[in-house]
Amino acid sequence: MIQTGRSILRLFFVVVIFSSFAFAQNADSRFDFYTRGPYRENVPRPQTLLRYDVGDFHTNYSQMERVLERVAAAAPERVRVTDIGETNEHRMMHLVAVSAPQYLQR
Repeated sequence: MIQTGRSILRLFFVVVIFSSFAFAQNADSRFDFYTRGPYRENVPRPQTLLRYDVGDFHTNYSQMERVLERVAAAAPERVRVTDIGETNEHRMMHLVAVSAPQYLQR
């Protein structure tokens, strides 16, 4: 019985120690999408339109729609937006396809 208690206690400490490592990330270790390759300067970043970093605040439907429209207007050969119907709140639902121009022509 004592062995079982010690085993459970050891398991508990191992879980606590390893779970603390999972939350020990630095606050500055945010993922930066734009450092992963070359991007067009004429395509606006959501941060420039929203005036805050994505994920810092709640982005409402109209703000997301505005970002989508601006990105599609800046790169029409790579972004196709198709309206597919309305939501129950009478907002337009969009299907967004982002791809190479040769694939969008299909």
